[in-house]
Amino acid sequence: ENFLFDIVLLEVAYLDQIGEDLFVFLQNQAKKQSFALILIASPEELALLENYLEKGVTDYFFTPISPRLLKTKIRGWLQHQFFLEQEKEFFRETEEAKKELGTQKLALETTLFSQKKMLRKVGHDLRSLLNGVLGYANLLLKKEQEITAKQKLSLEVIQRNGENMLKLVNQFTKQ
Repeated sequence: ENFLFDIVLLEVAYLDQIGEDLFVFLQNQAKKQSFALILIASPEELALLENYLEKGVTDYFFTPISPRLLKTKIRGWLQHQFFLEQEKEFFRETEEAKKELGTQKLALETTLFSQKKMLRKVGHDLRSLLNGVLGYANLLLKKEQEITAKQKLSLEVIQRNGENMLKLVNQFTKQ
């Protein structure tokens, strides 16, 4: 359960009459939802006020209260609260951005891994096919007496281009 206010003004005498329970309750609420707990005391209640100040009261006023001072302090507290909320929002957004970047990084790493895996497979397949073509061209070249000069020249072109292509595939798939 959250309070719908930013400041609680209480008289020290009232707190003293009701007891510690209300003060402890308000302190616990102030920890959950940041609000100011401000006490009003007469100079004669200084000892009581000091007791509550030691327990974490946000601020205090002595009676009689100056409306101008009250207005200034309340404005200051509300601005302070506003900046605290802005800071919380900034850190929340920063954390969300970090999570989003982590998610995007993971997705990118997964994509890169898949691409490298595919490249290795394609490279393997291309090397296998090229090695088959080169091996067949090499076998035919060894049978010099059964092939014509034109066929030999064509086979040498196939072999040279195949070897160049194999080098390219090897370079491409090493990355």
